Amino acid sequence: MANSATMNTTGTITYLMSHLVSNNWIIDTGVTNYMAHNLNLLSNIRKLSDIDQNSVQLLNGEKVIISHTGDLSLFKDKSVHHVLYILDFKFNLMSVSKITKELRCLVAFFPDFCIFQELFTGKVMGIGKEEHGIYILEHKEQDVPKQLPDSRPFHSSSSVNTTSSEFQTNNASAENKNTSECPNETVLWHKRLGHAPLRVLKRIQSLPNVQLKDHFCTVCHVAKQTRVPFPSSNACSINAFDLIHVDVWEPYRVSTHNGRKYFMTLVDDYSRFIWLFLMNDNEESIVILKNFLLLVKNQFHCSTKCLRSDNGTKFFNNQVTGLLQEHGIVHQRSCVYTPQQNGRVDRRHRSILDIARALRFQACVPLQFWVECVTTIVYILNRLPTIVLKGVSPFERLFHRSPSLQHLRVFGSLCYATNLKKTDKFCPRAILVVHLGYSSSQKGYVLYDLSSKLFFVSRYTVFREGIFLFKHLHTTPSPLFPILDFRDIECPNLSSSDVFTQSSSSSPSQPPLNASPSSHFPSPLSSDHSPSSFSTSHSSSLSLPSSTYADLRRSSRVSKPPIWMEDYIVMSKISSCAHPIS
Repeated sequence: MANSATMNTTGTITYLMSHLVSNNWIIDTGVTNYMAHNLNLLSNIRKLSDIDQNSVQLLNGEKVIISHTGDLSLFKDKSVHHVLYILDFKFNLMSVSKITKELRCLVAFFPDFCIFQELFTGKVMGIGKEEHGIYILEHKEQDVPKQLPDSRPFHSSSSVNTTSSEFQTNNASAENKNTSECPNETVLWHKRLGHAPLRVLKRIQSLPNVQLKDHFCTVCHVAKQTRVPFPSSNACSINAFDLIHVDVWEPYRVSTHNGRKYFMTLVDDYSRFIWLFLMNDNEESIVILKNFLLLVKNQFHCSTKCLRSDNGTKFFNNQVTGLLQEHGIVHQRSCVYTPQQNGRVDRRHRSILDIARALRFQACVPLQFWVECVTTIVYILNRLPTIVLKGVSPFERLFHRSPSLQHLRVFGSLCYATNLKKTDKFCPRAILVVHLGYSSSQKGYVLYDLSSKLFFVSRYTVFREGIFLFKHLHTTPSPLFPILDFRDIECPNLSSSDVFTQSSSSSPSQPPLNASPSSHFPSPLSSDHSPSSFSTSHSSSLSLPSSTYADLRRSSRVSKPPIWMEDYIVMSKISSCAHPIS
């Protein structure tokens, strides 16, 4: 009986394995490579030479020759490479470790099936089925003959056949019971496979003959529902100021030099022109909107018809509502937590901040000048052509003329501004400043004086657009006279005698009101310059200053002792004693 049982078991296993030999793949976690026995399954076939290196070792220690390698198409749009073709092999083996690395997926094994799922998207790529203790992945292609319908193996032993028939009878009764409880088989398989969508169920070839139909699942909506995507909108207003998009940028952690932390952005839907207004707090929004409506009415002789904003309290209050009702303006607002409906001004905010960061990093501008970066970018964006307007700039669309770009200069670059306050014949004719934007009300550049730390507007300027002062500015004990390091920049034909003459022209005891560019340089007697490099005539006729920095001016006011010290005899600050007590 033992020998008969052994023979029956061996025959059953042999029949089962021969039944699997076709185009199906055995999913194996113990192999290191893909192995195929049918060369017709592969593409991009490459023939290998019969040498010892082109062989694979089996579990019993034998080595079989690899004659060809190729690629294998899987899961409709996926493919794996370096599949080994072995002529003496009888099965198709799929390496789990290799397919997970090559396709960036995971393989989940369940009692009756296994799932191939993408790591990043979670998309189910394919499903294999468990058959007689082995996980099988069916290979489906047009040029490969279809598999015969699955059938149960035939056993010569009556006892085994009886067991198999009993198992089939029990399984059929269980399926009939489930079908009676749930008549819709689509819903049943939908729940079995973890609420997989219908399009995934239709791709599974291993399912029984089930009529898959669309159905409604409340659990899927509750668990998986996401936001509805927004369609791309190319709508544009017919006339200027028919629709204005408005938004306020959040308060920044660093205040500007005048204490501003907010700015309001208004974008015309017709021309895409941008207006930017600085704010101290949200309460100034009503004042800015009033001034903007008056600007539109007086300068463009038209009125605003619609205003679109978010649901912030800065736009929805009694003052703003009364203002818009007074002018007959329709106030549109976006849905809660839906900034996409006011996306045009939000995208403008992103463009402004992206380019403002680029300007700040380029010129090494301190963070307190972020508002100058923002206003400069708005000035430039209004003059740049855009695809939305078919190559026309917002300035040209609104004012019906092309803007001039010849006056633009590099932001944050070195500038020599003419000193118009000449208090002395030997005072400097120009001062060293930084270019930080363009004036909206004057035909000039917004300049920043490093010595006085003040802004002013001037048109008498000479630019060095390749030099950025904030990048070469070094902190010194004297805030009025910062030192700039220009050793890594080529200076324009400046001889050592000229530097010497400029540095010694100003008196050490009485410096000028506006420091000249030469006062920002180190003394000629520093370690970088030797006295021999200067002319002997200069050294004989001029006296060199004893220190690098000039002495501060002393006050000439007469100081008096305090009233409560009149009853005491104290030493004066200017008096001296030859023999002091202490």
